[in-house]
Order: sequence, then structure tokens, then C-alpha cells
Amino acid sequence: MVMKRRAQAALEYLMTYGWALLVILIVFIALYLMGVLKPKMKERIVQPFENFYVQGYILNKSGNVFKIAIKNIGKDPVVLRRIKLQAIWIDPSLFLEAEYNLPIGIGNSTVINVTDPRVGQCGLGKYYKTMVMLEFQRYTEWGLTNYTMTDTAEIIALCK
Repeated sequence: MVMKRRAQAALEYLMTYGWALLVILIVFIALYLMGVLKPKMKERIVQPFENFYVQGYILNKSGNVFKIAIKNIGKDPVVLRRIKLQAIWIDPSLFLEAEYNLPIGIGNSTVINVTDPRVGQCGLGKYYKTMVMLEFQRYTEWGLTNYTMTDTAEIIALCK
């Protein structure tokens, strides 16, 4: 008789908490499917440059152009030699490169246009996520350095 009561108590306990867990699970799934629990991606610069400040960026889907406006915030004038775009959202092994010979003084800004066919593939409301690498040489008091430096930023832009 005692064993029967224990079994009944255990069964009631499992039923009560089982229903509660089932309800919590259903609510959690419903919130997830409605998008309440999904993290929202925003347009932003995830990892900023060290020597440059990004003043803005634009995706021109009709011309497949990624435009980025940068300002030299380093301590020396530089000559921009190359820009590389790594398409993180498609294939991280794909790089797109453009060669430059663009001097940028201390505190000066410039706009860089890079033709990228992947910009046209970015659908409305989707995100274009890219790693931008700038290769440059510094002007020091002894002249232009012999070595090339690289500065990297990760940019997430909304396709409009």
C-alpha cells in the first residue's frame, strides 16, 4: 500500500512538472520562430582600423561597387597601395584586390571605390559582410618606408 502511494505521488509529480516544462518549451519555440529570440544583425564596423577612421560606406548594387570613405588618423602621412576585400558571407577564401597609389595626409580623407560583383548578389534586406584590408606605406622624416603595412577592419553593411 505504501509503495502504491509513492508511485502515485511520483507520477503526479512528473505529470505536473512535465506539463510545465512542455508549456515552457512551446513558448520558447514560438518566441524563437517569431524572431524575438534571434539576435538582430546591424550595420556596423565590427573591428575598426587602427590607422584609419571609416567615415562611411555605401553598396552600389547597380554598379557592383563597394565605396568606403576613410580618414588617416595615424601619426604619419601614408600612400595607400592596395585594398583587399574578403567576402566572409560567401566564401572566406575569396579575395578581391584593387591596386592604388593614393597619398593620404595626416587627418585627410579619401573615398575608395572597389568594383565587387558580389555586391550585386546581395539581396534586399540581406547583409554584406566583408573584411577590408588596406596595405599602405608610411612617410616618415626619412622618407617613404620600404615595407608595406596592413590595417584590417570587418564591416557589415545592409543591402538596400
